[in-house]
Amino acid sequence: MANYGVKVTIDNKDISSTEPRDYVFNSAYGSVKVAKEPANKTHETIDVSAGGTATATIAHGLSFVPLVMLFTELKPGSGHWYQGGINVADPTDISGAVTLDGTSDSLTYVDSTNVKITYSNPTGGALTVKYYYFIFGDNG
Repeated sequence: MANYGVKVTIDNKDISSTEPRDYVFNSAYGSVKVAKEPANKTHETIDVSAGGTATATIAHGLSFVPLVMLFTELKPGSGHWYQGGINVADPTDISGAVTLDGTSDSLTYVDSTNVKITYSNPTGGALTVKYYYFIFGDNG
């Protein structure tokens, strides 16, 4: 194998170290890979009726529970995206925004088959919610 690549060590570790744990990143070793994201590479949408809920189910095709990053534009058209839904939202986005439904039978979750994202719309009008996700994993 050629002696080239990218290496970033943690503080006080030498770049010549042969210990994998001494590196933040080392291209000689495998890394987490994006297994799936929206096909159009921009975002997905889901319509949520006034006062209702809607659930997006994403079949990830992996045989294990993967790591998932979810981003949601809580207030349609705002251009403000939040990781995981209503995570530390800008107060100006809360009014007229969707929220993650907190009931125990409809929480957003990941299992060995699907990613399930449930949104609740407390407003008096229907909303189209934009969301984007990265599903990480490598079956190899």
